[in-house]
Amino acid sequence: MAERIFRIAIDGPSGAGKSTIAKAVAKRLGIDYIDTGAMYRAITYLVLKEGLDPQNEEQSCSVLDHVNLELTIDGKIIINGDDVTRIIREGEVTANVSYIASYKKIRLFLVDMQREMSKNLSIVMDGRDIGTYVLPNADV
Repeated sequence: MAERIFRIAIDGPSGAGKSTIAKAVAKRLGIDYIDTGAMYRAITYLVLKEGLDPQNEEQSCSVLDHVNLELTIDGKIIINGDDVTRIIREGEVTANVSYIASYKKIRLFLVDMQREMSKNLSIVMDGRDIGTYVLPNADV
């Protein structure tokens, strides 16, 4: 008999401790944790790396045509072959991620990716609108 797949969504505002709780729950249950915020940060990193203006929606969205984003089982964030796990937490990315997260095309792209990632895995996912929009049918 196959093991049951289940999804846990942790929603809430910035700075509420969502990621801390989500990581602890995933570890305790032995399931994957999906850091949705890191996904937006990775796109922001790519925009900056390519010398594009993160405040320009058209320029920023153009990276979606050639992005390969991977979240590894050991918590690494890989974008177009580069391990950006640490650099996406640095100042320039932090200062610009809110622009990237506001662009509808990027949000839809990442939401589709997040939903796809959750189809066949038991996961804990945290972020704004996770429970209400990304995974409205989460088990918990």
